[in-house]
Amino acid sequence: MAFLLSEYAANSILNLAASSLKLRETQFLRQVVGNLVLSGLAMDIAGTSRPSSGSEHLISHSLDRLYNLDKYHGEQVVFGSIVACYFQKGDWKKLVKVYREIGLPVSCKQLGVSYTQMSKAIVKAPQTRPDRFTILSQFNFSETHLIKVLEEIENEDF
Repeated sequence: MAFLLSEYAANSILNLAASSLKLRETQFLRQVVGNLVLSGLAMDIAGTSRPSSGSEHLISHSLDRLYNLDKYHGEQVVFGSIVACYFQKGDWKKLVKVYREIGLPVSCKQLGVSYTQMSKAIVKAPQTRPDRFTILSQFNFSETHLIKVLEEIENEDF
């Protein structure tokens, strides 16, 4: 049940965003609030934040620990979700497109960090919650490889 709630919440935002809504439009904001409630229910059912918090959150926490950026947690998580989706071999290009359409940051530059800084944050992300297994736990990332990935994400042309 927790999985289904989380999946529904994520997919409904992606589908709603595809209709060219913007962040501050009432319909979009209502959907986001409803999905936050669903995410809360999923976490309550599971007894952990795990249904709504994976590698994307670990990247955000790592950025906070290393650089204390003047960015919202959600903005950092948005970018982290692109990185996580890339390594999960998901449709990260769709995420970039949707996030771009609704005005969310989709690049290191928009977050105010260099490729090197972001790659360090990704490498250290699993250390923020060592008990949490994510896609980031499966790789031994090199800074060079991560910089190439970040460049590919940033240079994706739609």
